[in-house]
Amino acid sequence: MTPSAPARVLIVDDSAMMRSIARKVLELDGTLKVVGEAENGYVALERVKQLKPDVVLLDIEMPKMDGLETLRRLKLVSRARVVILSSVVPAGSPQAAEARRLGAAAVVSKPSGAISLDLQEKSGHQLLQAIHRARGEAVEADAPAAETVSPEALRNAAQPLFRVLSIVVAAPAGARRDQLVGDLGRLGCPQIHPVDGNEGVMARVRKEVPRIVLAELAGPGLDGLKLVEELREASFVGLTKIPTILIAAAIAPPAIQRARALDVDGLLLHPVSEESLYQRIRAALARVAAQRPA
Repeated sequence: MTPSAPARVLIVDDSAMMRSIARKVLELDGTLKVVGEAENGYVALERVKQLKPDVVLLDIEMPKMDGLETLRRLKLVSRARVVILSSVVPAGSPQAAEARRLGAAAVVSKPSGAISLDLQEKSGHQLLQAIHRARGEAVEADAPAAETVSPEALRNAAQPLFRVLSIVVAAPAGARRDQLVGDLGRLGCPQIHPVDGNEGVMARVRKEVPRIVLAELAGPGLDGLKLVEELREASFVGLTKIPTILIAAAIAPPAIQRARALDVDGLLLHPVSEESLYQRIRAALARVAAQRPA
């Protein structure tokens, strides 16, 4: 590789959605070139031999061969720098220390539940920083790391905002909906309206326009993307845009692209934490407020 040639990157993750997001983040940087993808460790080892990447972006929790075993074997056959990107191995954890011991150059945590529609937000910036640092390149100074927030401190911070909200939760009855309703209540929201399906949302909105809608991407009688279209077109909503956040266990790249086209205000992945709910709802409300005419 000549000094000016882009660094070759292989993305290894069992989630096609996360591979797509990581690719888009890396494509923002002209000094990096994604040369391939792999869905598990076995495929990754073959791709490393074929593609000879300079950097491997590696998930930990994968079927057939997990990331740590892949890392052990990878270091025997390649000099590529390895950056761990994982939701189950937070930086500073014992697993992160083990990954470092096995030769990982950096460990970056995936966003906790939230998927940003803007791929240039903080998580993408941190990933690019980690890759450049792993390659021994100078990077701009990082912002100070955020301190871990206790549940009590998080709820105290959320209450001034959440206590004035009315939130519709569109999801099939069950544990996930109960968890969402419980988390919203703990964050201080006094008006939570769980409903079933698109028709339930529209019936509720006709009675009272909520401040925000949380909806599962799919379920019995529920199509989250179609719901966004229905809310945008509803004449009784008038000029009010209802911030809408979609939630799913996994979201395929075409669904992410359609969500962008529909101007969805946020996406969340299960399991959803109180912190990710707070951060995503706050960001969605701020986003809609910024779009209003002065």
